[in-house]
Amino acid sequence: MFDWFKRKPPPAPEPKPAARPVSDDATLAAIETLASAGDHAGAVARAEAALAERPDAAALHHSRGKSLAALGRVGDARAALERATDLDPEMVAAHVALARLARLEHDVESARDHLELATHYAPDDPDALLELGRVAAAQGDLDAARRALERAAEVVPGSPAPALELAYVCEREGRKAEMLEHAERAIAALPDSVEAADVMRRALFALDRWEEALPHAESVVARTPASAVGPRLNLGNVYLHVGRFDDAGEMYTRVLEREPSSFEARWNRAHHLLASARFREGWRDYAYRFASLAILRRPWPFQEWKGEPLAEKTLLVYAEQGLGDEIMFASCLPEMIARARHCVIECDRRLVALFRRSFPSATVVERPEDDGAIPSLKDLPPVDYQVAAGTLPSFLRNEWADFPSHAGYLKADPGKAARWRTRLDALGPGLKIGLSWRGGTQLTRTSARSLPLTDLAGAFARRGRQFVSLQYGKVDEDLAAARAAGIGNVAHWPEAIAEYDETAALVSALDIVVSVQTSLIHLTGALGRPVWILVPAVPEWRYLREGARMPWYPAARIFRQGRLRDWSGVLGEIATALDALESDSRPGAT
Repeated sequence: MFDWFKRKPPPAPEPKPAARPVSDDATLAAIETLASAGDHAGAVARAEAALAERPDAAALHHSRGKSLAALGRVGDARAALERATDLDPEMVAAHVALARLARLEHDVESARDHLELATHYAPDDPDALLELGRVAAAQGDLDAARRALERAAEVVPGSPAPALELAYVCEREGRKAEMLEHAERAIAALPDSVEAADVMRRALFALDRWEEALPHAESVVARTPASAVGPRLNLGNVYLHVGRFDDAGEMYTRVLEREPSSFEARWNRAHHLLASARFREGWRDYAYRFASLAILRRPWPFQEWKGEPLAEKTLLVYAEQGLGDEIMFASCLPEMIARARHCVIECDRRLVALFRRSFPSATVVERPEDDGAIPSLKDLPPVDYQVAAGTLPSFLRNEWADFPSHAGYLKADPGKAARWRTRLDALGPGLKIGLSWRGGTQLTRTSARSLPLTDLAGAFARRGRQFVSLQYGKVDEDLAAARAAGIGNVAHWPEAIAEYDETAALVSALDIVVSVQTSLIHLTGALGRPVWILVPAVPEWRYLREGARMPWYPAARIFRQGRLRDWSGVLGEIATALDALESDSRPGAT
């Protein structure tokens, strides 16, 4: 037989490379590349193709879940991520992703559960620690938030994300200086970050460093679209605090052009307009104070008064805002009492005796401390209408000429005032000058409107002048500092401060009151007594932007700063004015 008749065996096939698992690094890297480029739909498709071959690959479910979340398919994303943690309970990244989804849906309890697992398996995972810090902060557990974020910052030194979150935690804790430190770290690492710039603005603003906050606020506005009203509202607020009033008003108007329902912009613009003596326009925006939640609306059950005739009606005027505003708005009460058959006036407990004496034909009731409560209706006469005290000026004070020239609409107890005159006479001869040097709170710019007693009294201390403290709060250190500075004794009677009716009587017995912006101004002016006011370069709206007079109180005189936080010029003007007053009060003066 010939060889060519023999059948040759087929050639051996080329050996095939071993199949690579579809969940290997290359596949995952390809999916991540698509996701990083923003092609989340492509990333999902690639992950699903790989999962068809390896349905139990936890890493693929995790990658798919992340991209589904980016596409807004939250339910599908959660299912994919939960499948990943079922297959691999120790997959920290999947737990973190589930926690992030839960937090964004405000389910912080579930988020915390996932993060407790994540940090159990990987105590130093920076993503888990960062997310735990955010979730704990959302729960109000600021101590846990701080611990997690500080550890995240230690694990990845220089990372801006923990610094940003720590700044937010410090803001809530009132740690202003520390907040600024974290904000500075964040913006150093992310100089082009809008969020870092905004955190810097917030930190500096909280420290009353408004001039330094301004460029950061402007930076945020420059890098956000015109439709973003929040940054523009913030910039308007900074403009207002640095005295760029027209710029602030323009910014609020721009916000309202974009978002007419921005109640906060209207509330802030009201302050700008009223401070510019544009009363009619200002009161229109001021009406939005309730909608903005800046002021809580009281739950009285009566019909709102909108200008209807009152000759046969009973009107309830209810209290709102602070003590000074209650006194200021009370300047409208004599007119309302004259219009209505009867008025019911609600006021702060401290004002009840004073208001009952000053408005004897009205029914005066005490405002409960709880803003959600009202006095018992069975104790009131039948009421036809209700109106908030701060709404009255919109009917009665729309032009400067609408403010009456009065000699005082509040009346101190004459017996108490006489007793205080006796005590004042015992101090010795000379002018009896009441002093208040600290006003406001952390939220109302106390740093800009206050100054040391040693500066205030020291500027015009001289023989024959008697100073009396009208300052509320802790004053022992201030009084001791004044004595040490050689200013002499500043009389301080705590009983006169503790009881407002006594304060009114003491104020009525003094020759003059010199004070920073505080409720004492309103009390003194409402009593018709002379009061000289130290007003900062950026005043509260009640004191207007310019001029030496307040429309509310004819006896008040304003001394204005020329430059923010510089009281030297004001103190010099007051010293000169006191010399003139003293000269005019001497026997034989003309």
